[in-house]
Amino acid sequence: DDGTVDEKDFVISIKGDTGDDGYSAWLKTPATEDINKDGSIDDKDKDLNKDGSVDEEDFVQAIKGD
Repeated sequence: DDGTVDEKDFVISIKGDTGDDGYSAWLKTPATEDINKDGSIDDKDKDLNKDGSVDEEDFVQAIKGD
């Protein structure tokens, strides 16, 4: 409703009306590889856009892939 078609709209389209978006499951699922190469596998590896937080933008990037 913000006048632009962007990643937030993509996330809403994934969520649908039921709210079953896969995002909640993704948040709860532990990282499986050391993506940020800091020597440990943790939630920081899910910060794919490296903005300091694990959020819907990282979820979209995880869906999109490289």
